[in-house]
This record gives sequence, C-alpha cells and structure tokens, in this order.
Amino acid sequence: MKKHIQICAVLLCVLLCTACGDNTAAPQTTDAVTTAEHTQATDETTIAVPDVTSEPTDAQSEVTTTEATTEATTKATTALNVLQYTPLGEKEIKNRMTQAKKDGTLCVVIDPGHGLVDPGAVHDENLGDVTESDITLAIANKLAAVLEDRGYTVVLTHDGETKPYTEYDDGKAVYGPSERCGFSNAQDAHLFISLHCDAYPQSADVSGTRIYYPVDTPNSTKYDKEIASACKKALEKAFPDAKKVSLMDMHGEDCYTVIYKTVVPSILVECGFITNKDDAAKLLDETWQQSFADALANGVDTFFN
Repeated sequence: MKKHIQICAVLLCVLLCTACGDNTAAPQTTDAVTTAEHTQATDETTIAVPDVTSEPTDAQSEVTTTEATTEATTKATTALNVLQYTPLGEKEIKNRMTQAKKDGTLCVVIDPGHGLVDPGAVHDENLGDVTESDITLAIANKLAAVLEDRGYTVVLTHDGETKPYTEYDDGKAVYGPSERCGFSNAQDAHLFISLHCDAYPQSADVSGTRIYYPVDTPNSTKYDKEIASACKKALEKAFPDAKKVSLMDMHGEDCYTVIYKTVVPSILVECGFITNKDDAAKLLDETWQQSFADALANGVDTFFN
C-alpha cells in the first residue's frame, strides 16, 4: 500500500511539473515591427530607425495584424529611405538630371540656415539686431528668384515664418537639420544648397566664403565636388578682389547633417564671417547679397550644363 502511494505521488509531481512548464513559456513577439531601435549617429543628430526584421510568430497574429503590419512596414521602409538616406548613386543622379533638363523640370532645394525660433549666430557690434537667419533668408530669397527666372523649379526648406510639416517632426520648436533633410528628400529635387554665415570669435581677422561638400558618406558622389567647384569659380569671378573661396571637404560622419543625409548633390555655403567687420558689412548689404546670389546661380547653371 505504501509503495502504491509513493508511485501515485511521483506521477502527480510529473503532471504538475509539466503543467508548470507550459504556463511559464517565454512570451511570443506578435508585432512585425518590434520596439528595438537602431541608431545612426552623424554628428549632433542621432536617428532612431525601427527594426523591420521580425515576423509574426503564429497564424493568429498574422491574421489579426496584417493591416497594421503593412502600414507599419511601409512607414518603417519610408523612414529607412528618408532617415538613413538610401544613396541614389552617380548613374541614377546623372539620368535624373539629364531627363529633367530635357523636360525643363530641374529642381533646386535652398535651405536658409537656422531661422524661425533659431536666430543662428549673432554679433551686436557688427550686425546690430540682424541675425544670421535674417541674412541667410534674404540671400536664399534672392537666389530663388534668380533661379526661377532662369527656368528652375525652386523649393525653400522654410519661409522664415512657419516650420513646414514633415513626417519626421522631432517635436521640437527648432527646425532641425534632419527634418530639413527629410523635407528636401521628399521633393523631386536635383540639387540641395544650404546657406549659412560663419563666426570665429577667437579672431576677427578670419574672413571669406567657404563651401562644404560631403566625401566618403553614404550619399556622396563626384557631383558634390562638381557643384562646389562650379560655385567657387562663379563667386571668384563675381568678386575678383575678394579672398579666394575655400572648398572644404567633409569626410564621413564628421560631415554636417544637412549635406550628409540629403540624397541629391549637396553643398553648404558659409557666405562670410559675421565676426569680421568687412565680411559683416557685405553680408548686410542688399546689393552684395544680390551679387552673391547671382554668382551662386551662375555656378548652378555651370553645374547642370
């Protein structure tokens, strides 16, 4: 009798252990897009991109989440295209430019640096109440007008008044560089030009225009240096007595965000130094601004032709 009781006890323990094992199994993932995030650092901006590699783990989740999965995957794919900036490659860039020239649809995106709630660099002694963002917007508007007169389609990343909506709004009042890239990449553009003013408080003697272009980045091609060189030559022709324009190649993740993540040929133009009295006086002068815009437009013409 005692032996039979021991056997029953053993059997009961086995059944209980089996039941407990079923109840403590690891939870299954049912979302096609998981909460895991990959980060890609470029300079000051870090982008979070959803992981789209996971799959539903059972038939029920596949049935109940099909619509949500499709929508999430589409959004994630778009995020990868715009935030990680899938490069077009030189062949595709050339083909797009060639076709746009035939169709008369060449498009240039102009980015007035800073703006809205961000004044950019300031210098009371040299600029008074005028800020970097005031100057870049003024030159951007002049450049846009010249290019439009020459038959280009022109899109500004902002108008100085309203922050444009993008799918990738970071929720901040400042219009960030990644948002500007997302806005630009959403356009059917062929060239991106970002305008800024430089500052070097350590020495008021530093002056001149600098043109930055990307090298060894996911999106960089020979066309970045070509547009930079074309604008350099045009500016030096327009201002023969001025200091030579400096070409600045920015390598890899040291590159400025706005020319790292844009998928078309891109440059960032530092028009002059607000900390230099002569440069600041020019930057404030509307006649000089117009000449500067005309020269940049000549560089764009040379690049596309």
